[in-house]
Amino acid sequence: MIRSLAANRLHDLNLVDVLFEASGTLAFAKNGGPTFTLAETGQTFPLSIGDTLARPVDGSQVHLVALVSGWRENAALSLVAREMKPGT
Repeated sequence: MIRSLAANRLHDLNLVDVLFEASGTLAFAKNGGPTFTLAETGQTFPLSIGDTLARPVDGSQVHLVALVSGWRENAALSLVAREMKPGT
């Protein structure tokens, strides 16, 4: 869904960043990297969390605002956390 939105709506904008806001679950993959799973669809994406954001524990419900990375290159999508709050 995120890729098709970016491709269909933003294909002619070269300098736009796609921000994504959703609720879901934070988890950590076997390699230790964080992932975010959307509450509504169950889709999971790799997630980068900068040093300025607190890292919730594995399995935490969060509300995430993130930059979508990879859509311009038609590569695998990943998210870069910009804001993360405890979810409900």
